[in-house]
Amino acid sequence: MDIKLRPVAENEFEPLFHVVKRGIYRDIESVFGWDDAFQRDRLKTQYQWHWFHWIEIKGKRAGLLCYKSVEQSLHVHFLILEPGYQNQGLGKSIMHLIHRTACDQKRECITLSCFQCNERALHFYQSLNYEIVESDEDFISLACYLHC
Repeated sequence: MDIKLRPVAENEFEPLFHVVKRGIYRDIESVFGWDDAFQRDRLKTQYQWHWFHWIEIKGKRAGLLCYKSVEQSLHVHFLILEPGYQNQGLGKSIMHLIHRTACDQKRECITLSCFQCNERALHFYQSLNYEIVESDEDFISLACYLHC
């Protein structure tokens, strides 16, 4: 699969927000309640632009990936696939790409979090050998320790 990661440009905030909202609305709404203004501000102030990448397949936007470097790990904030690209192994391919990136950068692990209520995401990450390292009422933190 020919996956390209293209940095999201700052003038692409509205398409970025649309994808993020579609991807996490259900979970945020069920746990905290969704507030458009709050979520817009959060994306603009708590994330850096260079963390965001469009996932492209054959020149078409297939989703969004947001990750950053944290000490000796890479942390994945979002992996959101467009509905037409789900259940085809693309998520697994993207996570393998992140694993290769982490290994190339001599990172020790990849970390991420998901909502307790997002059983589909939890199952997906556990199928890729992610281990639960912490959990609370709302979130599960996972890590995959690399053996590069």
